Amino acid sequence: MITTWLRSGLLAAALAGGAAQAAPGLCDGVSVAAAAPVAGAPLTLDAALRAVDAASPELRASALETLALRAEARQAGRLANPEIEVDLEEFDGAGLRAFGASEATVSIAQPLPLGRRLARARAAGEAWADASAADCAALRHGLLLEAAGLFHDLAAAEARASLAGDAADLAGEVSEAVRRRIEEGGAPRIDLAPAQAEHAAARADLEAARAEASGLRLALAALWGEGEAEFGPLQPAEADAALPPVEEAVTRIQTHPELVSARAAGQARRAETALARAQAYPDITVRLGMRSYRDTDDRALIAGVSVPLPLFDRNQGGREAARLRAGAAEVSAAALDLRLAGRVRAAHAQAVSARTRARVLADEAAPAARDGFTAAQVAYREGRYGLTLLLDARRRLIEAETRRVDAERDARGARDTLLALGGYPPFTQSDVSGGRP
Repeated sequence: MITTWLRSGLLAAALAGGAAQAAPGLCDGVSVAAAAPVAGAPLTLDAALRAVDAASPELRASALETLALRAEARQAGRLANPEIEVDLEEFDGAGLRAFGASEATVSIAQPLPLGRRLARARAAGEAWADASAADCAALRHGLLLEAAGLFHDLAAAEARASLAGDAADLAGEVSEAVRRRIEEGGAPRIDLAPAQAEHAAARADLEAARAEASGLRLALAALWGEGEAEFGPLQPAEADAALPPVEEAVTRIQTHPELVSARAAGQARRAETALARAQAYPDITVRLGMRSYRDTDDRALIAGVSVPLPLFDRNQGGREAARLRAGAAEVSAAALDLRLAGRVRAAHAQAVSARTRARVLADEAAPAARDGFTAAQVAYREGRYGLTLLLDARRRLIEAETRRVDAERDARGARDTLLALGGYPPFTQSDVSGGRP
């Protein structure tokens, strides 16, 4: 129900209206068009990111919050409503005749803020709306990185499920080989129970691996607002894809959404500081009206101005608090700049390490383990190896293959983290949004 409403024409109209009011304030990439992957079709990382970018409920909620802040900013710049006053004077309890002889005054009073307070209130509201839009972009960035992580986790889980299926088949072959040797008199009957236990444990591991993959599929689909994971098999990129130079990536963090959001918050704090200075000036109230003298039928204009005397409250505390918060925002942005540079270098080092680990496991460890298991099978059938050595060889093979899958997942994840930090494809707006402005 919520997803349906989020994709309705009502939301489309709200987003279109907000764009007409202040186009830069919308979270880029939010679209009302559904972009769920085609059921049964292979899913690439780019397709998953486009789906999240176009249909994420969190992004839609953030975009609506930005529109709400824009509306509040417009409201903050409006004058207060005038007040009408009616005064009756010089009548007592003598009845209607005395009431008819009273004097009546009708006037309108209008509060007028000084110090350009309305303009600065609206500017502060718009600055916070801009900060909200920047927060939306940072949220989008985080969701895309989360989607990439889930995509690689799912690819690894499906690979582990495939390995678990192979392991169950191998355990079945070992159990059958043990049974044949026992029938031939080449092995004691006591060897059959451990082999059958290994086969049962392998089948249980297969079910657990399938359940893990199923849960990750649902978690990935939930990021674009779907309750069912109807997409087909994944098509992950190569684990050893090229990495950008680390120093180049460091220079690109100035456009990182988190840093842009922190700087937008600092700008909003500075706008609040200007508003706090304006709030030191009191509001004046001007009045204009007419007095009617009933006994002579004469009329007279009246005018007045009231001005609070700022003797005690000149918003001293508010101005000081706004100034300190603006300073804190600048410090936070500078600290985030340094942290992002450190995260880029750490991600690059992790990506290089994971790629090396994946290459060694794929080119050396896994083939050696496969050869070792094949040799152990032959040796067991010929009576040169006992069951324990055969089972150990099978475990080493499964462990080597599992470690290879995990290392490839780590390599893809570390590379995506580096690409996201530097704003490289597929984590740039133009690459993910499918050509939307």
